[in-house]
Amino acid sequence: EYSTLGAEHATSYTWALWPVEAGTITGDGTMGTVSWNTDFFGEVIINVTGVNDCGGGQLSEDLIVTIYALPDVSLNEIDTVCVYNEAFELTSGQPIGGVYEGTGVYEEAGAYFFNPEDAGLGEHEITYSYMDENGCENMAADMITVDECLGIGEYANGFKLEIYPNPSSGKFVVKIDAANEGLLNMKVMNHTGAEVYREDNMSVSGSWEHEVNLSDNAQGVYFINLY
Repeated sequence: EYSTLGAEHATSYTWALWPVEAGTITGDGTMGTVSWNTDFFGEVIINVTGVNDCGGGQLSEDLIVTIYALPDVSLNEIDTVCVYNEAFELTSGQPIGGVYEGTGVYEEAGAYFFNPEDAGLGEHEITYSYMDENGCENMAADMITVDECLGIGEYANGFKLEIYPNPSSGKFVVKIDAANEGLLNMKVMNHTGAEVYREDNMSVSGSWEHEVNLSDNAQGVYFINLY
């Protein structure tokens, strides 16, 4: 809403906004209301004229309004974590310098972390908000699923999984007892969701073992996805 102190002898007012693609302005009194086009950014000129039976009076000085574009904000965190995994830092929000929020999220020494145990089982929405130098704020959201995860010695979808030793020094064995013959894909991701190891189309039938060597990677928690 924009207002004028009025003009002597005016009985009504005509409001104008330019460029027209910036939005529309309505009102015939001392207050004009703008409905902005949210896709527009740049400089806008607003002015007003007093009107009576003799016609329009002198045009007001231009009021210049600057519309800034919202910052482009993105967030891409891990899809699924295990409830027993340690808390890990949230780092994928862009541009850097924003704020993470959500169940299981906490701040420590200026960094933001997600604790699966605190969040609990199920899907949790994580939001990332960022405000730019113009005071314009935008946000992005992503879902993190906290799962119980398959335990050693349990069967799921026709196969039994073992991973040993765990913890390891980087080398470990994935062992599967499969009820049916088929092709297996395996990928290993670090705590940020980046893929660090991949094997595709491995033939699996009965008892099957495969050694994985991650000794060149940093110490930490890694997630194995078999499909």
